Amino acid sequence: MVELGGTAPEVLAHEQLVRAMLPVLRADLRAAETYGPRSGNMLECPVSVLVGTDDAEVTDAEATAWGAHTTASCTVRRYSGGHFFLDLHADDVCRHLVSLLGA
Repeated sequence: MVELGGTAPEVLAHEQLVRAMLPVLRADLRAAETYGPRSGNMLECPVSVLVGTDDAEVTDAEATAWGAHTTASCTVRRYSGGHFFLDLHADDVCRHLVSLLGA
């Protein structure tokens, strides 16, 4: 959690809170590590991938690989920052999502 960032030091310093969060975090990581798409199930809609330029957890190849899961277009939009780039770019990300939805 420390390496990824995105968690306030005050939260990490609170032992009971960390103990309460760990089962959820472990389950989330286990799901991410063990998930595999079923063959033949392709999306038929455009895919937009948002990624931080300094995210050590997501490579450019992994971001662009989402294109293999759709029969439509796939675009990758990069934001400055790491895994939690959203903290720095929430307004821009929201504007981008609204534009994708055509609202």
